[in-house]
Amino acid sequence: ILDLFTDVYPVWKRKDLQRPTAIEQRPWVWNMLHSFGGNSGMYGRMQVISKDPVTAMHESPNMQGVGITTEGIEQNPAVYELMAEMRWHLKPVSVEAWTQDWAERRLGPDASEERLDEAKDAWDLIAKTVLSCPGTQMGQVKSMMEVRPRLDLYSGFIPNSDFMPIRRHYKDANLVDAWSKLKSAMAKGGDHYHPPQSALYDIADITRQVLSDLYARLFVHLVGYVQKHIPPSGRPMKPLPQGGILTPQDAEERMQLLIQLIRDTDLLVATQPHMLLGKWIQDAKNWGTNEEEKILLEFNARNQVTLWGPRGEIADYASKQWSGLLKGFYLSRWELFFKKLRQSLSSSAPFDQQEFQQELLEEEQKWGMSTSTLKDLPNKPQGDVIEIVEALSAKYGKLIEETKNEDIYLQGQPAPLVRAPGADLLAEQLTGQRG
Repeated sequence: ILDLFTDVYPVWKRKDLQRPTAIEQRPWVWNMLHSFGGNSGMYGRMQVISKDPVTAMHESPNMQGVGITTEGIEQNPAVYELMAEMRWHLKPVSVEAWTQDWAERRLGPDASEERLDEAKDAWDLIAKTVLSCPGTQMGQVKSMMEVRPRLDLYSGFIPNSDFMPIRRHYKDANLVDAWSKLKSAMAKGGDHYHPPQSALYDIADITRQVLSDLYARLFVHLVGYVQKHIPPSGRPMKPLPQGGILTPQDAEERMQLLIQLIRDTDLLVATQPHMLLGKWIQDAKNWGTNEEEKILLEFNARNQVTLWGPRGEIADYASKQWSGLLKGFYLSRWELFFKKLRQSLSSSAPFDQQEFQQELLEEEQKWGMSTSTLKDLPNKPQGDVIEIVEALSAKYGKLIEETKNEDIYLQGQPAPLVRAPGADLLAEQLTGQRG
């Protein structure tokens, strides 16, 4: 029997059940689920997976081994590496010691001691914070870039997706500080160090998350300005920080900055072979034996990472921060959102989310039905990731540092009712009303 979600909700040792529990009375496997839909966000529970499987092995004689029941891989490699190792360990693993070795493996044998020291410090901080999520958060952090735009994204939650929060489980400053150290470890220098692909992936992925977190902070400032100039369309919001946005011109510049952040993030992830929409679509089309089959396969490939249903029944469930998706699908959504927001600001009328979302769905469906060529969506990486990271650091570094300590989420305000896809009936039974 699989204890499917042992890393967050272990059934084998539930406190409300008598030990040995029913699952313990049969051969069972300790499992890490970790990812819903293979999203891009950084997340893990290394503090749990490094110890709890060993505890289960000693306390529960019928525990047969460990497994991974994730819905998607090719993200958060440190978490999967550690989990895969746990089948060999008879004692709890020190995450701190493990990440020191991990940093050496990622940078490769040609890295100097100075570079290794920076990388070890970076990974130590990441492992203790970003990849050791406290509490019972069920899945990865979503980026605001990759979800349907809404003014109430400031809450940190997405409607119908309580296990994929925008609210980070770590302090943004911790990741920024780790990023700075990893940049130093990877910087071009006189020692002619050439990072292996593993290290190039790491700096691209961590930079992606830093930019994603920055996007969220900057968007909240814009909402802080908006709430002072148009009447709320729903429940009143507590005042949000405006981040220096005081005039319509300031607001316009912030919208343009957010648009540029999406474009620049696309440029960054285009350097990585596993972050390309073009490769995803081409791999799908390769299964087709004729043009009709290839068109159908491309439609399904596009739909699975966007709407996941003809009308977005569980939209963005499997969203990815991939090149092609960012500058193609997500960018167009935010451009439409800002267009509608400008209209509301100019007329001082409430922002009509329902009207916007209906128009948005039509555009999303149109994108999903389109076809592409390798010229439109390359299936091979492009660009020098180290040079791009340096350029992005120069472009956004000051903003990142100035805002990294902001707690953008409202404290003490209940989140709106949200539900996991497919849980509508259960939610209605529990609440006695439709959400």
